[in-house]
Amino acid sequence: MESRFERFKDFIYNYSDIFITLIIIVAALVLITWRTGIVLDYTAGDEAAANAAAQAAEEAENGGDDNGAALSAEPEDPEGTGGDTAGIESQMSPDGTVYNITIPSG
Repeated sequence: MESRFERFKDFIYNYSDIFITLIIIVAALVLITWRTGIVLDYTAGDEAAANAAAQAAEEAENGGDDNGAALSAEPEDPEGTGGDTAGIESQMSPDGTVYNITIPSG
């Protein structure tokens, strides 16, 4: 007759691989569930920023807002120096940030 310890040892020996596999699967599911929420929250913030930028661009195309800030295809020369800007194009957002500059090669 086997002792309780021998039966317990045989049980652990026979099923230890299954226990370890289940622990790994549970850990992976917990991590995936936890990080999925964080990733979805992050992309929701990116989507809101993209929508705001698209709305600002649409307002600029439709005549700009009250302060006259609109997208400009030509760079401004506030000093009136008439600097050499031939062929250089830039576009500015309503807050004054340049987001597209085109300089021809050659």
